[in-house]
Amino acid sequence: MTYFSVQRGTCCRRFRSLMCIVRHVLAATAVLACTAANAEQTLHWPLDTIDHLQPHDVAVTAEPFQGRDSVRVRLLSDLDGGDSNTLAVIADSQFTNGCIEVDVNSRVDPDANFIVRRFARGFVGIAFRVAPDVSRFEALYVRPLNGRDPDPERRAHAVQYFSYPDWSFKRFRDEAPGQYEAGADIGPDEWLHLRIDVQGDRAALSINDAPLPALVVKDLKLGAEAAGGIGLWVDTGTEAHFSNLRVTRETSCSGQASAQHDGNVTRGAIAALDGAVDERPPAFR
Repeated sequence: MTYFSVQRGTCCRRFRSLMCIVRHVLAATAVLACTAANAEQTLHWPLDTIDHLQPHDVAVTAEPFQGRDSVRVRLLSDLDGGDSNTLAVIADSQFTNGCIEVDVNSRVDPDANFIVRRFARGFVGIAFRVAPDVSRFEALYVRPLNGRDPDPERRAHAVQYFSYPDWSFKRFRDEAPGQYEAGADIGPDEWLHLRIDVQGDRAALSINDAPLPALVVKDLKLGAEAAGGIGLWVDTGTEAHFSNLRVTRETSCSGQASAQHDGNVTRGAIAALDGAVDERPPAFR
């Protein structure tokens, strides 16, 4: 009897140990599966080739720039974009919500004609939820030449949202001055890290390591359910380089405070853009 009891106790202990191992294995498998699922949501394009780009009224080339792999995108010299569908779409980049990060560097295109260069501000940004025929999309972009301009009005025009085709910067300034653009401490010929957080009908653009977004849009004009591709966008007289594009679908940008703010968090710091803007030609940007 004693022998049987000892063997039985030993078997029980071994069984419990085995079950404990099984539970740990299952838990580890679940963690790995979760990690793999999250990894599958993150897409990365180093932008060291143009093979995956679909240009629309822009010229694209792959070339190193300032020690980085990059794609050079420039508006065709005979075109004036004016918040238009001038972009290179990333193939197979279907996107609804999530976090878009990219490094950009822009300047006035030295090959643009004098008139175009006069109004060029280094326009560069990201289009998202781009329709397959490029007939509609949302976009957030920067004007680096405005960032540190001596004119305070120009400085207030450093960051911009627009929605193609119906909502250009000019329409926003006419109907809602100051609500869809903002200032930012940026300049041309410097690398900027853009981080765009898109959730439903809201989007926030953060620049570099700023603790708060430069601009928050709470009513994306295509609506919360819009979906489509992602594009590298440029405008009038711009030569831009894009590098290291990373997209995390369905996940908010980590560390961002955009969801805690209702509206443009920088609006209070910007003087109202009223009739003085409307009296200037549309090209004043």
